[in-house]
Amino acid sequence: MSTNSDNLILSGTDIVVTIGGVDVGHTLGGVKLRTETDYFDFKSDQFQGTIKKQLISRRAYLSFTMEEGSLANIRAAMNLNATALVSSVLSIDNSVAGEVALIFTGANSGPSQCTRTVTVAKAVSMSTGEQTYAKDVGWTCDVEFEAIANSTTGVLLTIADS
Repeated sequence: MSTNSDNLILSGTDIVVTIGGVDVGHTLGGVKLRTETDYFDFKSDQFQGTIKKQLISRRAYLSFTMEEGSLANIRAAMNLNATALVSSVLSIDNSVAGEVALIFTGANSGPSQCTRTVTVAKAVSMSTGEQTYAKDVGWTCDVEFEAIANSTTGVLLTIADS
């Protein structure tokens, strides 16, 4: 098997995450991309076991830890409508911002010296972790978004190198 060291990616510290076009600032631990697939198992009376697998669905999730606890970031993480944030007061209510664009870019400081951009045209915040307010502890919030497929093309997200 031939190898190519240019395919080794070393993500740099220049990771930029935007939710709905707003840069959320510092993150901790990078961005994690996970996909899950569901299959239907075809079985037959004449054979013990699965004879074919058919893809039913694929889902994609992006998660990261925000370190900047601005009210705007908390609102975006919780998928709250813009009306939930008025001046310097964030109201945690039952409003929903709905689908937002989620983009993250990271400069590759490895041999290929490229920038990788992951674009999710439609994503929904599915969960937020605990927010800690304590002495000598920095504020963080774990956030997970699920990509929503384009109803025409079925594309969940794109990954591009430039």
